[in-house]
Order: sequence, then C-alpha cells, then structure tokens
Amino acid sequence: MFQKATLQQISFLLRQKSVQFTFYLLLLIVLYSYFSAIAEFHGMDLLEMCGPVNLLSISWDRANYNQGLLMVITMLYPVLAVCPAGFSLAREKASGEQVFLAARMGYRSYHFSKLTAAFAVTALVFMVPFFLELALNCTAFPLDAAGNLIPANMYNPVYIAGVRNFLFSDLYVWNPYVYAVVGILFLGFLSGLLGAFTVAFSSLVRVKYRIFLFLPVFLLLNATMYLNRLFSSADFSMGWDHYFFLLDEQPKSGIYLLFLILLLAGFSVLGAWKAGRRDCI
Repeated sequence: MFQKATLQQISFLLRQKSVQFTFYLLLLIVLYSYFSAIAEFHGMDLLEMCGPVNLLSISWDRANYNQGLLMVITMLYPVLAVCPAGFSLAREKASGEQVFLAARMGYRSYHFSKLTAAFAVTALVFMVPFFLELALNCTAFPLDAAGNLIPANMYNPVYIAGVRNFLFSDLYVWNPYVYAVVGILFLGFLSGLLGAFTVAFSSLVRVKYRIFLFLPVFLLLNATMYLNRLFSSADFSMGWDHYFFLLDEQPKSGIYLLFLILLLAGFSVLGAWKAGRRDCI
C-alpha cells in the first residue's frame, strides 16, 4: 500500500506546474552554460583545454573563469529546492484533499508517502538537467583534455592541494567523469532532503501563506554561511555551497556534512511520524 501510494504521489507531483517550472528553469541554465562554453572555448588547443567536467555550470573551476553563472545558481538554489514539492502538503491541506487521501491510506502512510515522493521528485528535477549538461559537454569537448581554469598546471602544489579538498577527491583522481556522476547524484540527494524537510515542516507548522515555506530552507542554508563567517578560524568551511557543487577547493569536514544530513533526515522522518500520529488521534 505504501509503495503504491508513493508512486501515485510521485506521478501526481511530476504533473505539477511548480515541478515543470523548476525543471525548465534549470534546463535553461544548463543550455545557456553549454552554448556559452562552446562559444568561448571553440578552437582552443587541446593542451590548453580543460575537461568537460570543469565546464559544468555547477563547477567551481568554471567560476574561476566566470563567477556569474554559479552565483545565479547559488542565489536561486534555496528557492528552487523548495519549488518542486515543498508546497504539496500545504496545498492539499488548503484544498481538503488531505482528508480524503489520508482516509484511504491511513494518516501515517499518507505523510510518509508524501515525504518520500517529495524527496524523489526534487532529487530527480535537480539531477536530470545536470546529467544532460554532462552528456552534452562530453560530446562537445575532448574527453582527454586535462587542463583547468585556474592559473596553475596539474602538477602545481597549489592545484594538488586544492584537489585534495574536493568532496570525493579520491574519486576525482581516479576518474573525473565518475566523480561528476556521483557529484550530481549527491546534489540531487541533498536537494531531495531539503524538499522533504520542507514537507515535514509544513506537516507540523500551519502557515497562513504558503510563501512562508521558503523560509526554513532559506534560513537553514544561510545559517551555514553565517557560521562560516562566525567561525572563520575553523580549519574547514561551513558554507553549504562548498559541499553542494563540484570541484570546490575549500577544506571540508565529513563529520560536519554528515551531521547536517542526519539533522535534515531526522527532522523530516520525525516530522512525518509525529504528524501522522497527531492526525490519527
């Protein structure tokens, strides 16, 4: 019953305008990134050319050449992470559909299927456009190119130290394309967590205006930026953007990242469980 309900929720969410809007906006960003990279790097010598992974719109290495696109994605991300599925539960509460659906499948199953569907749909919306960009870059640029967009060659100690700070750095050294696939999957996973977190929040807190549901994710992500400035002497970065995007050279903490993931996942599961229990009573 739970599996069937989740698949129904996913099918329903994929038809929503908010999902389509987010997907097509990300697709537009990806296509702009692709065609602008072709225009800029067309005809460059292979020895000077950087690899397709470096030219992705979510690559910090590309930001060394032009920060504009990654800055746009960074500013839009807290909003886009909520758009696909964050409002789904609040919308059904407002329309009265929640009572009908929960009565059919049980309140607890309803909340957990909604949570799972929000995670899956948000993750999918973020993964597909960037996988498409990776495929396009691999067809347009030489796969054996080994350059980068920082003023240092691959044997420079500064560059080597930066690579060691990448999330999944060992994977990048082994194969940058597998690294990119894992990085995009991880971005989708984190985005799905934020979408599920918003749904769990809306199940516990009744808001008069749905636009306020943007606030939890916005405040949470910006809190990490504030912590980064507050503890500037720490030996690792706390800003969320250094963990979400590829080829970031800032030092990172796996324990800190794991704590944030467990915090989001724990709150989401606990919120769905408590909301289902409360509605049952």
